[in-house]
Amino acid sequence: MSMTITISIFSETDIVQAYASLVRRFTRKHNPRTVEQYLEGRNCQEIDLATLMSILDSSDHQSLANSTHKFYVGVGYELFPDYFMPISIYFYGKNYGRGLQTRYDSGCQIHISYRDLWRIVKFKKRYKKKNENNLKFETGFEGIKPVLNKNLVEANNNSANFFLTACGLLEPKDNSYIDHAAMYYLANCLSPLTNPMIYHRNPVEFARDFERIYAEYHYGIPIPLLLNSGIDIWKLTKAEINDLVTYLDKTDSPVKDYPGTYTFFSKPHDILPEQKESDIINFVESLDPETVKKLSKLSPDFIKQALANLEQELPEIHSYDFESRGIVLTSGVLMSVWRAYQYLAQLATLELG
Repeated sequence: MSMTITISIFSETDIVQAYASLVRRFTRKHNPRTVEQYLEGRNCQEIDLATLMSILDSSDHQSLANSTHKFYVGVGYELFPDYFMPISIYFYGKNYGRGLQTRYDSGCQIHISYRDLWRIVKFKKRYKKKNENNLKFETGFEGIKPVLNKNLVEANNNSANFFLTACGLLEPKDNSYIDHAAMYYLANCLSPLTNPMIYHRNPVEFARDFERIYAEYHYGIPIPLLLNSGIDIWKLTKAEINDLVTYLDKTDSPVKDYPGTYTFFSKPHDILPEQKESDIINFVESLDPETVKKLSKLSPDFIKQALANLEQELPEIHSYDFESRGIVLTSGVLMSVWRAYQYLAQLATLELG
């Protein structure tokens, strides 16, 4: 399978500093293969790492963040002993590519190959079933699913460590400048329900994610526009929603119009053999406005306690609490953390009413 996995980094304070810190982490032990600078979006110039860091450290960060500039660093990351996975670290000014990168993703991204990240995982073919009550009937090849063995466990642990490294959470000092991070497949930073891994510095952002999920699913508002924006989705007029989902004469469609975006992550597999594609859609459809308003106001203490205990209920998801530095949720290959949000919603209903 040929697929790109992206990690998008979001900073409320300084995206340029976040990018500089990210590059330093991944080039500390190994020199980059390639460093490139793109001026005004087109003119490519190869530079060395020292020059790049000088630009990042000495420039007016606000101007650079709003520019049409792009930077690229290609380097190897030791995913496991003696195997170096090629990664690409990008910076995009807000106006690069007419603003499309920062509208749908982030100005700071890591790109990796699906094959490289999960190279030791064994896969088997998945077939569509003609009758769910009779598994002997198959109607054709549908895709692949991972085989549950020690290699899958090792690969999931390695990828989680990679994500924690990207977020700067394995560093002794908190100098990442990162407030949110999300790993996702292919292009565009979509709903937290589709993220294999997600990080929020402030635990209450996991509660606010319910509003983001609702707004993307029902309106089509891109997730990055709802981070650090202060937008109250319940006060938006139809005209304001239309402005948010329209860009360069293109209108973003609500996710409910193409549910395959979600059901990809709700297929049965060896860890959750009873899972159905309809499970994730049933969950998101259950999030009516009143429910979302309640969930979006969950306290940080409730969230921290709930996520600390979720591994007892959800075998495919792991939670990492870095205290004042934030919380990370990780899942595995061809999975997402969507059931963590379902778990939060169910627990809130049981305990808070």
